[in-house]
Amino acid sequence: MTRRTFVAKRPILLIALLCLVVLGWSAWTGGLFDDEVESHVRASSFYAAPEVDVDREAAERIIGDRKLVVIMLEPGADKDVLDARCDGDWNAAANTLMLVLSQHDDEYENWACSHFPGAYDENLGKSFAAENMIARGIDQFVDRPLDALKVVVVNYDLLVGSGVLPDGSREINAPIGRYVIAGATLLAVVVGTTAAYVGARRAGRAAARRAAQREATGDARSRLSAAAAHLAQQIIDLDRLYDGMLPSQRRKFESRYRSVAARYTRLGERAGRSDLDEREANQLTAQFEELSRRCRELERTATR
Repeated sequence: MTRRTFVAKRPILLIALLCLVVLGWSAWTGGLFDDEVESHVRASSFYAAPEVDVDREAAERIIGDRKLVVIMLEPGADKDVLDARCDGDWNAAANTLMLVLSQHDDEYENWACSHFPGAYDENLGKSFAAENMIARGIDQFVDRPLDALKVVVVNYDLLVGSGVLPDGSREINAPIGRYVIAGATLLAVVVGTTAAYVGARRAGRAAARRAAQREATGDARSRLSAAAAHLAQQIIDLDRLYDGMLPSQRRKFESRYRSVAARYTRLGERAGRSDLDEREANQLTAQFEELSRRCRELERTATR
């Protein structure tokens, strides 16, 4: 009788054990043991401490779906705090490059770490390069965190373009435990807000389009400014090369150099307009980049 009772209870015990395993798995994958920052980063690419004055939604849009996580801690945090926050087992931010920042008087204290597979084994050199370059140039925007974030994104894209970081989008997978909560919440929200959603849908779409257009135009102008500044530096560098050329080299170089400089002046006047839209800014950026390519060809010719 006792043996039969034990055998009968065995399936119940197995089911109970399975439920405990699933519950533990859901708790672990759902970030039950995460702190505030880890929990936020699990589903987002940007976190800012409450003391940081920044438009968090705009920051999310700037980073987009890149494999990049940026954490802005409270102003004045020292290097050890940044190091402790960045390093460690970041299950919530796997396959990303993480940058932790803290505003100081006239600069950002920063610490970067790579959470890509093999980052500190076979890819140690690439990780070192990425961690040293990702925050370059942000100190001039210490009072404008969104502009600093745009510089970080530009640095990230350069690292991807040069093959230092892997290309592709960050995958944020909602854990099993959160699917249940999200499903129940979604059902309640859908039932309670359908009428209001239908009424406000058209106005919301129009507002979203306007906001997206403003954001896209601002980003296009930022890229235009960066391209113009880069070309200006190339022209200055070419001018220095001219002094060391032989007379036979100068004649051919001079005509091409003057053509580039004149074109730069004309484009600069157009780029200075305050009413540029996204399409015009992108067209001007492409023309500046084409002139940059011609400058590189001139430089190769001058140094042969």
